[in-house]
Amino acid sequence: MDVNTIRTIFAKRPYVPLEIVVDNGDRHLLPHPESIIISDTMVVFVAPEEELNILDPAASSEVRRPPRRRKSASGRA
Repeated sequence: MDVNTIRTIFAKRPYVPLEIVVDNGDRHLLPHPESIIISDTMVVFVAPEEELNILDPAASSEVRRPPRRRKSASGRA
């Protein structure tokens, strides 16, 4: 993805949790806008329960809302 496209997506307000999908299929949830820094050459983020991640913007294939978890018959996710 183009770095300016990523910036535009993450700048939208009100912020909603987003997920970055990397070309290799890895997915990273970003629940807060403070968890990501976008420069001209890299995207740096900390996803929940993960270490610091550094990503080349060209390696990201998609930014999307994470899939909603379905509730079970008991009403729990």
